[in-house]
Amino acid sequence: LREVDIYKKTIKSVESMKRKAEKKQAIATEEEMSLVEKDELNEEDEFSCNKDKIYYFSNGDKYIGKIEKNELHGRGYYVMYNDGKVIMEYLGEFENNLREGIGECKFENDNLYLGNFKNDLMNGIGQMNYSNGDEYIG
Repeated sequence: LREVDIYKKTIKSVESMKRKAEKKQAIATEEEMSLVEKDELNEEDEFSCNKDKIYYFSNGDKYIGKIEKNELHGRGYYVMYNDGKVIMEYLGEFENNLREGIGECKFENDNLYLGNFKNDLMNGIGQMNYSNGDEYIG
């Protein structure tokens, strides 16, 4: 499917961004992290960063990308951990702190989804590669 080829190109550009940020060791400061993780914000607490940075969250999760108005925004990479173990890895587009647009998501069971996301959920045409070798496109 043509859509899957387009998705793969988007993911390659996100992988490139991730490598560059890691090479530069562009790590967010403690002050930046406190603003990103803040539950209730005043206008003066609004934080945006149009440079790709590495954000380490207090819950152990990691994000590489841009922040707009204290939220994950644009193309980025997010890893979710539980007890030090990776349970979800996402490369793709974010909007308003949600997976939104083209993305690739690897799950704890090693299943890999490449496709569209809407409101943080898989949506529309996509490709699922299962850990047992099966593949579904649709």
